[in-house]
Amino acid sequence: MKNFFKRCLYVLIGIAGAFGGFRCFAAGGDSVSAQPKVSVIVPVYNVEKYLPECLDSLINQTLRDIEIICVDDGSKDNSLQILNEYARKDNRIKVIHKENGGLSSARNAGIEIAIGKYLAFVDSDDFVDTNTYERTYDEVEKNNADILCFGWKNFPVGHGREDCCPKNKVYHDWFTAKRTRESIHAWNKLYKSSFIKDNNLRFNEKSKCTEDECFNLCAYPLAKTIVHISDKLYNYRYREGSLVFTNVKKRLEDYVYIWKYVFGVWKTYNIPTSIYFKLITYPATYSGEYSDFFRSWFPKIKVPSLF
Repeated sequence: MKNFFKRCLYVLIGIAGAFGGFRCFAAGGDSVSAQPKVSVIVPVYNVEKYLPECLDSLINQTLRDIEIICVDDGSKDNSLQILNEYARKDNRIKVIHKENGGLSSARNAGIEIAIGKYLAFVDSDDFVDTNTYERTYDEVEKNNADILCFGWKNFPVGHGREDCCPKNKVYHDWFTAKRTRESIHAWNKLYKSSFIKDNNLRFNEKSKCTEDECFNLCAYPLAKTIVHISDKLYNYRYREGSLVFTNVKKRLEDYVYIWKYVFGVWKTYNIPTSIYFKLITYPATYSGEYSDFFRSWFPKIKVPSLF
């Protein structure tokens, strides 16, 4: 019942925003159609330094028929003011301000009011190439896919992390698609909105470090068609202090939690336990004490025949 009222609130916020409660309309701005081709959801929290670059990459997309939903998650810096300034200049931008609830909560708030045919997610300290949604929209439409996955570039250069360039491929086998490195994240995807909403897929708000993987592990088994393209369209900012680079031990503990959650969800999909181990690739990126730590905790998930 609590979630029902929360979703109703987000819908009302979206209606209010559309009539000016959360944004102002400026002459000369692009208009939003009854159903935009893509809804881009941007969670925002204390990123005043990086936010303009992110927003500029979105308002300058070659695909003009998009809506940009910016969810301010209780920022304490000037992020909300920056969002409001951009919203006054571009009527495709909706700004939601909410109490701090974390990345998953902010994304879910955006999902609730999104009206686009497809959903995309962009972290507010990153940015996308200006042709990102024109390129991905054309490809996902051509294949009538539920999920489209594309590559990314890491910046600034010199930090030792590799860019990701998926192979051009259409998958009808979710298990094969999910085992690829690029399948983990939510921000290098286009999701069919009806696929997400009809299956009631949302980000797990209890997970603080591995919410993307949790979301995709629940989404991929339901997808009939998954498209990967090699274009590196997303620009991922490597910076200390971001959520990705938090304490590794806490991340592994969170990983144990999300696997417990995912296993419960998979029971409803009748996925055989024999494939569980093959999908557990993430912890292998750690070595030494972290690998030992994960192995000591994983049996608590109580899934047989894993180790």
